[in-house]
Amino acid sequence: MAWILFALGTLGAQFLVANWNRGQKLEPLRLNFWRSIPAIICFSPALLLPNWPTDSDFYVACIIIGICSTFAQLATFHLSAKYNGRISLISTNFAMLFTYLTWIIIDPETQTKYIQLQPSAIMSAALIITAFGASFFMRQKNKQEKEGYLLLSIVIGVIITIATVVAKKMLPEGLNKDLNQQLLILGFIIFLSQWTFTSLLVISKRIRTGIPFFKSSEKYLSIRTVILGFLGALNCFTSWGAVALAPNPAFVNAIVMTAPLLFLIYHKILKVKDNANPIAGTIVVLCAMLLVAIQS
Repeated sequence: MAWILFALGTLGAQFLVANWNRGQKLEPLRLNFWRSIPAIICFSPALLLPNWPTDSDFYVACIIIGICSTFAQLATFHLSAKYNGRISLISTNFAMLFTYLTWIIIDPETQTKYIQLQPSAIMSAALIITAFGASFFMRQKNKQEKEGYLLLSIVIGVIITIATVVAKKMLPEGLNKDLNQQLLILGFIIFLSQWTFTSLLVISKRIRTGIPFFKSSEKYLSIRTVILGFLGALNCFTSWGAVALAPNPAFVNAIVMTAPLLFLIYHKILKVKDNANPIAGTIVVLCAMLLVAIQS
């Protein structure tokens, strides 16, 4: 199914983006400001499309998604620099559960499946709950470290849920020309909103602290930032495409939740300290694979 391929593309892109700031430890605001520019350029062909949506709700939804994704990305860059890439994606676990429950509440078709106790719905619920439960055992054992990122991850999980549900309601179903064009327009508005909102945050910080924003900006003006922008654009296109096509938008996050096991393997190879539980990570991956099999 097409949504699975889109979700796997999202998994790869988020793995790379989440790990980006672990070594560099750049300021999240500046990094997001500069990386949004090449991402906007990637989606700029949307300006050539003749038929943009006429419904104002579409643009309101795009801006909401853009602002929500700004907070999520700033948190990712912050947690990646402070801890590592695996920690920066823990919000995905909460987003998966919150989105799953929200979609059951607001989508009549999904409600019917559970009311009728359809086997695929019941098995999907069991796998979602198991994966979320297993993800708890994969976290840091240090209580102080947990307190440093857990609350932020929950808040970002709620923000991602809002963006995901809004996108699912807005985007057309089915892999067709309309979806591709709307994803292109959506990506352009999202990153334009991100750049604009980040600029406002930058101005606010400049007023509060008096620190010049463009001082020492040369380390942000590099090919690495351009590549990060391209990866962000890829992640934007594949993630919202997967959300539009998936029967339940939470299933996309269920696949992205397998990233921590990839990080654990990656950290093992590079000898980066990571005391996460590999058994719990393996359970999450198995749940995601079974979920894909059921929904295929």
